[in-house]
Amino acid sequence: MMSGTFAPAAIEHRSRQGRPREVEIRKVTGFDRGQNGFSRRLSDQCRQALRNGADSLATTGLSMQDVVRVVYLVHDADAFPACFPYLRDAFGAARPAATLRFVDGFEIAGMQIELELFARAAEPSG
Repeated sequence: MMSGTFAPAAIEHRSRQGRPREVEIRKVTGFDRGQNGFSRRLSDQCRQALRNGADSLATTGLSMQDVVRVVYLVHDADAFPACFPYLRDAFGAARPAATLRFVDGFEIAGMQIELELFARAAEPSG
C-alpha cells in the first residue's frame, strides 16, 4: 500500500470556435483513496480507474458517455479480459475507440493499469 497523497489525473481542455469542446484526461489510475492504495487485482484497479476517470470527467461537465477514445496501459495481458465487464458497464453505448498498450511496468509499486480518456462535448463551443 501507498501512504500519503497521490497525484490526480491530468486534465487538458481544448475549445475551438464552432467545434465541440474536447477534454483529455491522462494518468487515470486505479488508486483507491478510500483504501489509500492499489488493489492487488488488475480487474479491481480497472474498476477503480473507471470510477476515477468518471469523477474527473464530471469536473469538466462531461461523462463516460462523452468518451470517444480510450488508451489502456497494462502490464499483465492475461489478466486484462477480467476488465471487460467493467468496461462495458462504464462506456455502455458510447463504445469509444480503444488502444491497448502493454508496458514493462509502472514507476509506482502496485500499479497495474493507467487510462487516458479523450472526451468530446455533444455541442459545439460558442
